[in-house]
Amino acid sequence: MRGPNWGQVGPLVRLRWRMVRSVPRQVAVVALATGFALLVLVMIATAGRLVSRLGWDAIATQALVAYPVALLLFSLVAVIAPFLAGGAIELVPASQLVAYPVTPRTRFALSLLLMPFNLTWLLQVVLLVGLVAVGTGGTTRLWTLASVTAVFVVAATVAGQALAWTGTAVRLTRPGRLVTNAAAVALLVVVAANANQASIFELAGRTPLVPVLDAGLSPVGPRWFVTILLLLVVVWVAVLAGIMAVGWTLRLGTETAGLHEGARRRRRAQPGSAFRALTVTMMSSVSRSKPIRRGLALLVVLPVAVAGVAELSWTEIVVLPGLVAAGAALLFGVNGFSLVGGGAAWLGSLPQRRGQPLAALAVTIGVVIGGSSLVTTMGVAVFAEGRPRSSELVALAVGALASATWITSTAVWLSVRRPYQADLRGNRDAAAPPGVMAAYSLRLAGSAGLLGLCLVVTAQLRAPTATVTLGLVVVAVALMRGVRALQAWRDPRIRSRALLTTSFG
Repeated sequence: MRGPNWGQVGPLVRLRWRMVRSVPRQVAVVALATGFALLVLVMIATAGRLVSRLGWDAIATQALVAYPVALLLFSLVAVIAPFLAGGAIELVPASQLVAYPVTPRTRFALSLLLMPFNLTWLLQVVLLVGLVAVGTGGTTRLWTLASVTAVFVVAATVAGQALAWTGTAVRLTRPGRLVTNAAAVALLVVVAANANQASIFELAGRTPLVPVLDAGLSPVGPRWFVTILLLLVVVWVAVLAGIMAVGWTLRLGTETAGLHEGARRRRRAQPGSAFRALTVTMMSSVSRSKPIRRGLALLVVLPVAVAGVAELSWTEIVVLPGLVAAGAALLFGVNGFSLVGGGAAWLGSLPQRRGQPLAALAVTIGVVIGGSSLVTTMGVAVFAEGRPRSSELVALAVGALASATWITSTAVWLSVRRPYQADLRGNRDAAAPPGVMAAYSLRLAGSAGLLGLCLVVTAQLRAPTATVTLGLVVVAVALMRGVRALQAWRDPRIRSRALLTTSFG
């Protein structure tokens, strides 16, 4: 079997790039990519020298101790992120490629190219770069460890994609779904019962990750060459396995085929008003969508699992509601009318008040964001250290309310002004194109993180008045943005563009 079909990848990437018809957006994508590359280079060039000149040998030693754990976490992210996305983020929707001979090799290559658009993957790479630069202290070991780390990142990413596509194929069968669901539940129970900081370090020490570190710290020689060669073998085997898994997935058919057509549905009670009917319809779309269900489960389970291992303090939990709200909005809220997909045009033709669809969308987004933030915060609070102070409880409550309001208003505004065609039925469906989702991730997570840090400061200063004032300001600005979105929605041109773009592109 041959490797990825790069001859088809190039035209598809160029086609996707030409579909970004806004020159400022193209410039922003190039600027973000260039900025990330410069950040990596600056960290490599300066971090190690700074540690060496200041004599921070203890920090360098701690960085090397944490390095195997960082490799373990990166490996988990490389597997979990594409698995939850159903194998990959789609560069071009699968429905638009039906008439073209796009091979499994091309699909697997595209899934690898799109992995850097995952914000979690990028953050893990930045963490590894920082640990390598600090741990080597500007010595000649920098380039040997950096080369081993770079090849390991490629190997883990390719292996994660192969496992994710294999899991997607397995889950297309009913026995496969039952087995994988049972395995996931069993794994969560084992992790919750045994995971802590000591066990994570112990697990990392028992894996082959420590020999990878030793090979990177050794001079160029047989040990270094053998490690690089073994990692390259892993890359090639994972490429072949991934291509086979993609072909297997395509032969089994799409995950949406016959999903609802043959199912029996109980007739719902007649809604009392048009607004209630719209809200029930959108909430039902949330519960039926596979990517949304998986994403919400991840948002709830993953922070609770991390809290059980890391034993977070109440001050650290204050940042959590905003980040969870941002993650929930990325599932569908940034392009909210994707919940009705091709029915958006039909939705606009119904006899209803002009603002009712937008109000129903705002309620749906707010309920999902608020509910996921509340459940996650309560789960994390169970594992928090000590008893909270009154200022920390005030900051946590204000943060939950203010971040949910801010993220909801931002999502509604983007849904009106920046619509995209999307159909959130399949495992790999997303609310917007990959580049747009990456930009939205930075925007929402950045604003939520900044608000959380400000609340942490006020909680540390034990100034509940300042906390409440900050929350009221954020809520007021968010409500003003919501009013602006409603005013824009009342413009028939903007409203028609939002609904027709969501339906037909």
